[in-house]
Amino acid sequence: MAASDLAEVTAMDQLFPSPWSQALFRQQLTAKFAFHFVVCQPGHGLIAFICGQAVANEAEIHKLAVTPAWQQQGVASRLLKHTMAEVAASAFFLEVRGANQAALALYAKMGFTAVGCRKGYYSSPADDAVTMRLQR
Repeated sequence: MAASDLAEVTAMDQLFPSPWSQALFRQQLTAKFAFHFVVCQPGHGLIAFICGQAVANEAEIHKLAVTPAWQQQGVASRLLKHTMAEVAASAFFLEVRGANQAALALYAKMGFTAVGCRKGYYSSPADDAVTMRLQR
């Protein structure tokens, strides 16, 4: 992800609950220990992104999104595999909405396990967060 991607990333994130502002994505670009990758498809532009931070051999995925037209086509799993290959961490953590069954299934398929629940973590709409971890 580069500064030139921010408008497209921010617009895509607006399609999902709890979107970030462009300013927050800009902070992510310059944050210490941050990682961020995008997937672009010729003729379609940006179709997916991931961002997070890796500190002390642990990585936290803050956001992973795939535009609706490209969901269920393996884009998210390939992006996760790429991220895990590029980010030097022995453990990856994330939170996911409890109602997001597709994401929960994807993360389980990728080797993540549920390690906790944060009641009422999300708003608009209200939902719990399932905390997940992948240990390599």
